[in-house]
Amino acid sequence: SRSPLDRSLLRPKTDLPLATFSLLLSEMIKYSNGRSRTVQELQSKLADFGRHIGSRSLDLLFFRERNGRRELRLKNALFLVKSSLWRMLFGKDCDDLEQSTDDERTFYFVEREPVTNRFVSFSQKADTNVNCAAFIGGVLEGALCSAGFQCQVATFFSNDVTYYEVKFEPSVLTRDRSLDSR
Repeated sequence: SRSPLDRSLLRPKTDLPLATFSLLLSEMIKYSNGRSRTVQELQSKLADFGRHIGSRSLDLLFFRERNGRRELRLKNALFLVKSSLWRMLFGKDCDDLEQSTDDERTFYFVEREPVTNRFVSFSQKADTNVNCAAFIGGVLEGALCSAGFQCQVATFFSNDVTYYEVKFEPSVLTRDRSLDSR
């Protein structure tokens, strides 16, 4: 039997079964919950897990689908993450991508039913404010930062919709403008 490490990265991608993803996520939640005192601390630990996965997943996406060619422009990178990366990781495109009307550095990925929140339940009533989609926020931050688009991602939900607020460093927009002027 061949090890997964022996397989070529160029082989067609296979989807991770939802049951497998749910099991891995539940173990990450249990592990993080046992080492956290507050909801914010738990969500921060989940985001840390996501950052590692995001950076490695984007590298794999560039290698498989783009022959190692990376995106240089911010909006192209955002659309790549919204469609190709999201599809690779979660089996579907992100529901929406919006730019803030107040701040040109802020974008919102919008998801109506994140896979991370679909099967999660907590035994303590105090833990009902936990948004396990913080893991996906970490994936976003890890992917975008590893591609050279330094940002901070905050995850919040309102009216059964999860928002990933992506706030880019000013240098990212400055670099993007300089590329446009060429």
